[in-house]
Amino acid sequence: MTSGSWVFTILGIIAGHLKYKTRRIRLKGFTIRVQLADSGLKRAIGLMYRKHLQSGTGMLFVFDSAGLYGIWMKNMRFPIDIAWADEAKAIIHIVNSAQPCKSMFCKVYKPPSNAKYVLELESGFLKSHNIKKGDRIKLDSA
Repeated sequence: MTSGSWVFTILGIIAGHLKYKTRRIRLKGFTIRVQLADSGLKRAIGLMYRKHLQSGTGMLFVFDSAGLYGIWMKNMRFPIDIAWADEAKAIIHIVNSAQPCKSMFCKVYKPPSNAKYVLELESGFLKSHNIKKGDRIKLDSA
């Protein structure tokens, strides 16, 4: 096993033990239950190693400050939609149906400008709900 393989094996073990806060968001009138990836480790693992994503659920990556945050599909088992949002929670970039990557060299998806939030949803959600750039994510208070 290569050193890179060991890292991903350890991340897979850790992923099963992380505790995530859950919140509801609204996006163009639709309510979605999201897990918050609000720490470096949670953001690094994201949805890796999961078998599926239930309908009406997703993961919201929350960063301390805006930046050009990349998302890759390493160790994913299913395709997802990805939306980046700025500090005002307005969507600035969308990738529809990003496919899982089994290679060590996976494509990194990035927004064209700084984002503070990244939303990962089941593949097809953004198109089927007509979500576009400029739409705002509304995060319900805790």
